[in-house]
Amino acid sequence: MAFKFSFTGGLLPILAFGAPLVAIALVQYRWILELQTRSEMIENQRNREAGQRARSILADEMTRARLTVLPAVGHADLMSLDFEPVAQLFNRGHERFAYVDRFFVWTESMPHGEALFYHPVGGGFVSDPERLHYLPDEVWFLGEGKGRWGEFLCVGENPTCQVVIHRILDDEERTLQGIAGFMVDRVGFARDFLPAFAEQVLVPAVREFLGDMEAPLTLLGENDEPIIGTNVTAAAVESAIEIPMTFTLPSEGIQTTDVPRWLLSVGHSDAVGVQEILHRGALGNIAIVGAGLIVLAIGSALMARSSAREAKLSDLKSRFISGISHELKTPLSNIRLYSEMLELDRVPRKLERKLFYRSLRQQAEILGDMLEEILDFSRLEAEQSVTRFEPCDLQDIVQEAIEMKEWTRTPHPVDVNLPDALPRIHGNHSALVRVVYSLLDNASKYSGPDKPIVLGAQRENGMVAIEVADRGAGIPPEDLPHVFERFYRGQSHDDVKGAGLGLSIAQSVVASHGGRIEVESELGKGSRFTVRLPVAFDED
Repeated sequence: MAFKFSFTGGLLPILAFGAPLVAIALVQYRWILELQTRSEMIENQRNREAGQRARSILADEMTRARLTVLPAVGHADLMSLDFEPVAQLFNRGHERFAYVDRFFVWTESMPHGEALFYHPVGGGFVSDPERLHYLPDEVWFLGEGKGRWGEFLCVGENPTCQVVIHRILDDEERTLQGIAGFMVDRVGFARDFLPAFAEQVLVPAVREFLGDMEAPLTLLGENDEPIIGTNVTAAAVESAIEIPMTFTLPSEGIQTTDVPRWLLSVGHSDAVGVQEILHRGALGNIAIVGAGLIVLAIGSALMARSSAREAKLSDLKSRFISGISHELKTPLSNIRLYSEMLELDRVPRKLERKLFYRSLRQQAEILGDMLEEILDFSRLEAEQSVTRFEPCDLQDIVQEAIEMKEWTRTPHPVDVNLPDALPRIHGNHSALVRVVYSLLDNASKYSGPDKPIVLGAQRENGMVAIEVADRGAGIPPEDLPHVFERFYRGQSHDDVKGAGLGLSIAQSVVASHGGRIEVESELGKGSRFTVRLPVAFDED
């Protein structure tokens, strides 16, 4: 009995049961979204405050070398070239501030543009041309608006350092008398100093502030590569804080726009957050509503699938009956006409009677082809796949298909290009012969009699490829995706007879053999159909 879906018997009960569930689910979903938004705002704000605290601690440490060491350099000692007190001061600075690469000094008694760099291990104050090359020209000039303090990026090829200086000025004439400064290698600062400082100071401070002993801290460098930490979560990105890599105090007005800017973020990766706690109260209701919706959806889907399948089958049958009825009228009418003329002895000449007999045979063959397609289609409708498989010889399959084609109403020259030896195929012999014949017949319909069909085969990676190519009109691009659909026929060849089932049946048979069929076509140049089938197991 056919299934019929009614509104009152089917859709109305679904709506009556499903509408309240959907309404409850929407209310729950909206509530969850609101809770999530609020909890994310709270968590992001706390993470940002923790990040600001970490930034403040790091900024204090980075400016301490400038505040502690450089102001303590005695002007009188430097002007009199008494470097012993300065050396003791720089030595303590190296011990205290591991991120400082070199302290250096310059006085007006030295050549312009030169400096002495302090080596903490036995070297004292010495010249260092390599480091001197990194100092920019702005270090040696006191231009308008320049104060006692300055911070610069190093110059030269691939510089990775920054320079912090304290200028010693004549207070009355504002002339430059000397310089005390230091250099910081940013690569060494990020590689050697920051990880240890973060582990000992920054991370404990952040976790104490958040009350979470698993809260991660991440610092991203100039190329967004992690300097501290490895896991950047969504929460961390939301709470990210920009940190200028400056070793001076921004409040003093020193230009820091050219220094690198790193990104500090705090976020939770695996810890139980506020969102999860808030969600727990709604999980029970959501689970009940979700289960009801799933059951309802499954039932509705099954009913819709059944209705759609029945409608599709009904449409297929209707289209098939309409198409095949129309196609059967022509050969039946021709057979009736020719037979009546022969019966009434209206064809006196022997040659004309022979032509009429040939026409009768051709029309009978047309009917036979249609009946064969009807039987194949009936098997497809019943979902009966080819099951009787045995080792088959490809040479025999091709030869039998060619012989069938030679005895048809539309014989056509076929160029056969087969290698001497081909592997056997594990399949149904008659079904595969029908596939090759169908491709040859289809090629002959769309090719002129003076254009031969090319049939070839070869072995490809455990498969056998059978190719049928013609030099006909080709398939339009808009028709190409539909050539294997049942009953589909292109609009550009209405004069070609057929029910539109041949390629669909061929594809179904090839699929039942574990293979596939492909098509390539170009307008005006012809088409190529390729059938790929697995070889028999004993041939691998």
